[in-house]
Amino acid sequence: MPESMPAPLNSSRNGSLVLQDMLPIRAGSDALHFEVMTDSQQQDYLDPKDIGEIKGAKLTDGGILKPVAMWTSDSGIDTFDLGQNIAGWCRLRFQGPHGFGVYIRYGEVLTQPVVSTNHSTRNIYTENLRDATASNTYILRGDSVSEIYESTFTIHGFRYLSIFGPPNELTLDDVECPFLMANYLIFLPVGNNPSKPNWRSNYPSDPNWSSAMPTITWQVYRHYSDVQTLKDYYDHIVAYVKYLHGIYNATGLANFTVRFGDWIPPPPEPMTNGSLIGSFDFLHDVNLLINMSQVLGKKEDTDTYSALYQKLAEEFHQAFYNTS
Repeated sequence: MPESMPAPLNSSRNGSLVLQDMLPIRAGSDALHFEVMTDSQQQDYLDPKDIGEIKGAKLTDGGILKPVAMWTSDSGIDTFDLGQNIAGWCRLRFQGPHGFGVYIRYGEVLTQPVVSTNHSTRNIYTENLRDATASNTYILRGDSVSEIYESTFTIHGFRYLSIFGPPNELTLDDVECPFLMANYLIFLPVGNNPSKPNWRSNYPSDPNWSSAMPTITWQVYRHYSDVQTLKDYYDHIVAYVKYLHGIYNATGLANFTVRFGDWIPPPPEPMTNGSLIGSFDFLHDVNLLINMSQVLGKKEDTDTYSALYQKLAEEFHQAFYNTS
């Protein structure tokens, strides 16, 4: 598997900047789950010749994920964990009387433990959803054996789903979730949703979120040695980095733009300095662009963005490093 190339940072000056990397994808019955590799595992288990043998969810056309865990709260709420965030929906198997209503809710993370007791109810955290319910309600037909509910018009972004008061005892085998995956990337810095004035009604570009475009492009190359993906999206990523560079020229790193930041960090943790994490993603994306330019043999770009990266890294240290 191709590895990230060293960042062009002179670590002997003003400290060093460590870029977090994405863990490799596991090939197996629960494909797409991330794991930490051990010494006993093969380092090249995603060799192209093996991709066709991956079981479970298909990595190119979407597929189906099964939950990796479930639990029932004291209040009777069944929660299922898919092991990772996806965009998709679920098929659920129920058995119960005609007219029985089931309420299903989706979420990305769980509630944090109470500080005084360090105890967590392990319910879905919903404050970040604001006005969005992220839910489905199903009224059972009352089939004699069992029936399958699958939403027709709605998809969700989630890792966890909770089923409130199910009519029967559920197991991991009663849930499966198709997810959406495309072999292309969509980058929309601005959008509008007039029907939800208090729920993400505008989608302005943010360095921490928009970094998905260069990050996914690079990881597709790393995992599959897919040079064509780098070629297809290289000019888009150059344009995006130039866009961030233009903002930087007006603000510097100390006041670098940020719109969402940590996106409602769980209490009692404070919001991280938005300019710090926005600046970090700017450097992260410049570093990825350098790597891509090296792979594609674009030496002039490599030299240009290596010089920019060095300048940004030194300024990052001066703006945000505090010895206390």
